[in-house]
Amino acid sequence: MVRVESSEWSDAFTIEAAGSSGVVTCKSKDASYQLGVAVELGKGGLTKLVVFTPYHILSNVAEYDVEVCEVTEAADGQRNWILIPSKQSIPFWPRASKKLLVFRVAGTCDETVPLSWENHRKTLLRLDNTFGGIDVDFKVSNSSIVIVCHPYEEGRAPFLLVNHTDHSITIKETDGSVSFETLLAA
Repeated sequence: MVRVESSEWSDAFTIEAAGSSGVVTCKSKDASYQLGVAVELGKGGLTKLVVFTPYHILSNVAEYDVEVCEVTEAADGQRNWILIPSKQSIPFWPRASKKLLVFRVAGTCDETVPLSWENHRKTLLRLDNTFGGIDVDFKVSNSSIVIVCHPYEEGRAPFLLVNHTDHSITIKETDGSVSFETLLAA
């Protein structure tokens, strides 16, 4: 069993099988800590290493700092931003039940639309500033979910729309669905 800070002890888990991995949860009064557990063989082959990591990790590979916050139902509307320094990774201990994250470049006010961290698809999130967006990728294993923030680069867009008609086309995205409106050219 294991515990984090002043949490309760987790359920029991085995360390017998090298190569096994999984997740354990340590509950406290105000939080649940999920830990990834991986059992590995040491270099000599006789020693077993039990490796604990936060199950959720935020990683920033951009040249600038990124901030992330969970979408909550806070009555005061305040957001608790988590700073992910450039080229670093930090543990993420989710607290909100909605499982949605909002991103922004540190020092700016423009935020992305909420992204579910349960849907592990690579997603380009738009920013209406000079940064253009944040490309979010997920690396999922039995013992961790790493949420990786990449800088937007031209060509990273998830799809390209090409208009080969004589008409102007207006595109609108709302809540993940895209609608098209064709305007006749004058």
